[in-house]
Amino acid sequence: MLLPTFIKFAENGVNMLSRPGTSASKLDEAFYPTKKLTPVEREQAMALLAEQNVPEGSIFIVSSGGKDRFELVTDPAQKETKSGLDWTAPRGRQQGERVVEKFLENPAWTGIETVVIPGCGSSPLGAVALGKSVAEIYATQGSGKTVAAILAGQGAFDQWLEAMSGGMLMAPMANALNAFDPFLEFIAEVNPTLARLYIDDLIDAMHEAATLYALLKARLVDGTFGKLNMIVSHSKGNWAVLAALLAFELDLPELEGAGRLRVPGRRIAVVTFGNPVDLPDMHPTMKKLFHYHQFVGGADRLAHNTSVKTWKLHFTGDGKLDPRKPDFDPKADPDERMLADTEHHLFAKKDRETGQEHKPYHMPIEQILPRIRPH
Repeated sequence: MLLPTFIKFAENGVNMLSRPGTSASKLDEAFYPTKKLTPVEREQAMALLAEQNVPEGSIFIVSSGGKDRFELVTDPAQKETKSGLDWTAPRGRQQGERVVEKFLENPAWTGIETVVIPGCGSSPLGAVALGKSVAEIYATQGSGKTVAAILAGQGAFDQWLEAMSGGMLMAPMANALNAFDPFLEFIAEVNPTLARLYIDDLIDAMHEAATLYALLKARLVDGTFGKLNMIVSHSKGNWAVLAALLAFELDLPELEGAGRLRVPGRRIAVVTFGNPVDLPDMHPTMKKLFHYHQFVGGADRLAHNTSVKTWKLHFTGDGKLDPRKPDFDPKADPDERMLADTEHHLFAKKDRETGQEHKPYHMPIEQILPRIRPH
């Protein structure tokens, strides 16, 4: 059993033994604007969390405005069990393909432009809240927006791993994932089969990455998800983006050789918040397909604990960035960057009495995302 599979095996074991519905909702409410959900949406999300029967990698279809419900797309082969864990379920890649196949059956959903993956807390409540908030950011007067949110977790293991010591316990695993790209670049040159084997196991273990990988193939190979132009992730969700992109990068020689690759008219914007990851660029075509934007706050302890390279990020001096300034342009520099005076939380925490935002300031995605890709 390779490391990624073992990690997911351990996570599922802890999830199965935890009390249903209590393990992740507190972190969801701390990191994501769950108050933006309608009462029916919240009730729907909490019911799914309590059941713990929705597998990671499932897709929630979330819309802006006051819609009463969100839609759920899950693996049609998934069986309901008393423990919430189906030991006979397909491996990650197969499950991701089935979820995306089901997702693409609805013509209305094939026009969705944005996919999000949450991090800390990562339960149905957090996934739907993040999807709803991004949809609201891009909603314009008179026209709503719909976002696809991929479920990344829902158990006690997620909470324990991400909450303890401000991310200290996450650091070793994050560092390992951050090291994948340069490691695989070497392995892929020496032994492409071995590199493929390891990435396949990683995708099998991270079902949220498997779903994103299948969506990328639908966008860039099959053309069945042709309007996808932005991927947004936070914290632990950045790992899933890294894994999916690595898997797709290893596909490129075969896809280009067979003439199957569809290069988009404009690159897909990949936007990560917190926990910087070494997004893949060993194949030159990756820069034709994706434009990376990584944002880390000055108060983001998790990012500092998981950085294994000299990032081109700045807190002070001429390189300091402030997204609250009108002249802030996140597209001006292709390098990774750090934001000044911001935090790991994506949404503002305000004082109940004064209504003023608490310091350190939140990560202002409501200002960053529209400047990267106006919709």
